[in-house]
Amino acid sequence: MKKYFLVALVAMGGVLPAAAFGATLSMSPASGTYQAGNVITAQIRVDTQGAPIEGVDIRYLNYDPAFFEVQDENASVSGVQITPGTLMPNTVANTVNTTLGRIEFSQVISGNTAFIGSGVLATVRFKVLAPGSATVSFNAVQGNTADTNIASGGVDILTSALPAIYTLIPPPVQQLAPIVYLSPSSSMRATGTSFPLDIILDTRGTAIDGADVIVTYNRGLVKITDADANKTGVQITSGSLMPNTTVNDVSESSGRITFSQTTSAQGTFIGSGVLVTINARAIAPGAANFTFTFTKGKTNDTNASFGGVDHLDAVTNATIQITENFAAPMITSTEPVGVIVLSRSIVLKTATNEWAACKYSPTPGIQYAAMTRYFSSTDGVVHFATISSGFQVGQNNFYVRCKDKAGNIMNTDAVISFFITTDTAAPFVTQAAPSGVFFTPSGIRISVFPQDQSGVTACKYSLTPYVDYNTMTRYLSLQGTLFSALVRGSDLRNGQNNFYVRCKDTVGNINMADAVISFNLILPPTFIVGIEGDTSNIARHTVSVSLFTPGTTTEVAKVSARPANTTGALVFQTNDMLMQAGIYDVRISSDYYLGRKFASVSIGGGAVIATPALLAGDLNKDGVINSLDWSIMDTQWTKTSSNADINKDGKVNATDWGYLRKNWLQAGN
Repeated sequence: MKKYFLVALVAMGGVLPAAAFGATLSMSPASGTYQAGNVITAQIRVDTQGAPIEGVDIRYLNYDPAFFEVQDENASVSGVQITPGTLMPNTVANTVNTTLGRIEFSQVISGNTAFIGSGVLATVRFKVLAPGSATVSFNAVQGNTADTNIASGGVDILTSALPAIYTLIPPPVQQLAPIVYLSPSSSMRATGTSFPLDIILDTRGTAIDGADVIVTYNRGLVKITDADANKTGVQITSGSLMPNTTVNDVSESSGRITFSQTTSAQGTFIGSGVLVTINARAIAPGAANFTFTFTKGKTNDTNASFGGVDHLDAVTNATIQITENFAAPMITSTEPVGVIVLSRSIVLKTATNEWAACKYSPTPGIQYAAMTRYFSSTDGVVHFATISSGFQVGQNNFYVRCKDKAGNIMNTDAVISFFITTDTAAPFVTQAAPSGVFFTPSGIRISVFPQDQSGVTACKYSLTPYVDYNTMTRYLSLQGTLFSALVRGSDLRNGQNNFYVRCKDTVGNINMADAVISFNLILPPTFIVGIEGDTSNIARHTVSVSLFTPGTTTEVAKVSARPANTTGALVFQTNDMLMQAGIYDVRISSDYYLGRKFASVSIGGGAVIATPALLAGDLNKDGVINSLDWSIMDTQWTKTSSNADINKDGKVNATDWGYLRKNWLQAGN
């Protein structure tokens, strides 16, 4: 080949000496990120830098076979070849050693010609086999004419052969959408037996931040067991996949279960497990279907969502085949029990382990068919009857028998047994509140805790003592276990305040003596506040006064108001919060001004407390006056209506800037 170059050089007598030139080789692309399984189409590019060349030898282009597999471009020739370019007509070498990871390629001119310019010498397609950092490099040493060369007049003018470095990553994990299913999806149960049914959530690798399930069931065949008797209504048993259970409700009237669980703020859940467990009892034979309300892509039914998008792909329902148990119904509970207070009517109640029709008799040993008194039921499991006669003070027994759908009948009595006593005592009223000395609020909540064996019907109050309950016109309403009322306006006065309470129980017993709610009110404190800039019209600004437990960040109370325009006086009067005289830390604040906190301020009834004016200029409300506030003022310059108009003279100008400059780097505390 060197001889060939010499002949070419002689033939081209006008060519400049080769030493005056430098040529380059490079890979394109020279870098990039590719997934395993991808094919990188890489070009070997040559640039003669204006020099005439007669040929290029690539010996070798090295690659790591652990990362790459070179694709064969000519199946008709044994071995593996790459794709030649068309810069020069003769490809004299084209082989790939797939074991060592070496590509050998040569291309030369023909006749008395030369190639000048740049372009694609050859193209290699690398299939990515594994993740990692992979380098494709030329075996090129300056002055070595036995490796990679660019020939010009018999001289190797290759001055630069740049490698390619590729970042190889694993193929994307095929992300499956979440599914929800019932487990077991099918089973067989006998009437009267209880069974669990798990709702399983499997996100299948997809992050979610919440799940909603809506399941309908055959309420004539199964009854859902309440998981929490302390809460109103019927609940199922929450799982612990996510921390917040936001909905847990069983509608027995419609046979519908609704349950929702979410992550904490900005949290996600990935995984699988029991979202919630339905505990049910088989009450009648038949195919009991538990069916998700679900349409893929719909957002108001069963969902597994993230960022407001429902990703749920599929659900699996369940069918529980309920068979006849060939046994008579069983009574699982009766009411009332123990000692009850005589009233006008009594509700007899019983529950069965399966669907049944129930009757009762005041006489024992009566056959079911001969009984004439019936229980009512909405679900065939809980049965009730209201009676207004047939009971007495003392021991009472009622005898119950039931029949199931298959005709199985109880042949022995279940007994509803209770003792009736009379209630002649009025309610006992305790915990009259509030009690103490407080700053006068705009309103105050008074309350009492009445106790009575038959239960309290209502409580009333009066501003004067010895008023008969029936002539009182002011009511306390039931709030939890307390009866309370919010008192405002003229019903409150500075000094001693007394409210007189009487209550009535369910059988009509009334307190004959007053229960007294008594407390003292003193004048609230007044804070004289000020702000820089708009001192002549402070009433245009809302100022907040907060009281804290001394030495802490525990805010006890806060009042936000517009101070009196002439004096800056702000009366610290709460809505219905009770505040007592004492020592507090005080913080004064207002938008666009630096807040100030004062430690251990003694505050008594009617106290007047003056505070230094708040410093102006905290336009971004971050607690410090600096260049950020100036940048806001600068954008508002000369505007006539702006928060940057500190002195409120109708224009943002140098006067307002003067406040920022005066207070530069001052910080609120």
